[in-house]
Amino acid sequence: MIVFFGPAGAGKSVQGQILAARHGWRWLSAG
Repeated sequence: MIVFFGPAGAGKSVQGQILAARHGWRWLSAG
């Protein structure tokens, strides 16, 4: 599991989606 922390608008979801697509991982947004 990889968790991104940061303020709103920092690009956490975008980076998570990019990593998931690149490595074939599942992506979940909890916020």
